[in-house]
Formats: sequence, structure tokens, C-alpha cells
Amino acid sequence: MTENSHEKERQTQIGSAAQSSECDHSNRGGGLEAIGGESSTVGDNSLQADSALSQNITERTGQTPLSGTTGKMLSQLRNIRAAHLAYVKAHEERLRARLDENLTHQEKVFTEIDNLEKEILRLFEEEN
Repeated sequence: MTENSHEKERQTQIGSAAQSSECDHSNRGGGLEAIGGESSTVGDNSLQADSALSQNITERTGQTPLSGTTGKMLSQLRNIRAAHLAYVKAHEERLRARLDENLTHQEKVFTEIDNLEKEILRLFEEEN
């Protein structure tokens, strides 16, 4: 696989993970195992997922993917990367929303202050 096609595949995987993720802070336990996905489970589901992933990679690239422990570690590493990027993107969206709220509030407050200042000046001029 060329470096360019590898990067394109990585970006596609990352984009898919970011679009499909929801950030839920209520379930903070579990550490990295929580994002390990199917590759961290033992049994038929894990083997089926690994087999499907291997077949998909072989069909797309013409190369046989890593297998066994090394393949699972690489899969877990990619899952961690995708989950982290999904979290970071979701957090970025929340931060942008809060910044927008802050700017809107700031504009509203300054408008009210300016209006009150004008009213005070008008009243002061009327008294003199």
C-alpha cells in the first residue's frame, strides 16, 4: 500500500469514526478497554470481525493484513486513534458552541450597557 493510499484510508476511517460517535461522559469507567471494541473480546464475534476486516483489507489493497496478536494490536491501536479523534472532534464542537454563546452574550450585554449609558447621559443633559 502506498503512503498516499494509506493516509487516505486512515482519514476515511477517522472521518467515519468521528461522524458516528457520540460523547457520553456518564460512562467514564473502563479506561482503554472501553474503546477497544470487538477486538478486545474473546470468542466467535472477535474472530468473525477480524476475519471480515482481513478480507476487506485484502480486497481493497491486494495485500494480506497482519494476523494473530500483531493484527489485533494494530486493530486496537487504530480503534484507539479513531475513538480519540472522535472524542476530540466532539469536544471541539462543544467548545465552539460555548464560544458562540459567549460572544452572543457579550454582544447583548455591551448593547444594553451602551443603551443605559446613553440614557444616563441624556438624563444628565436634561437636568443641566
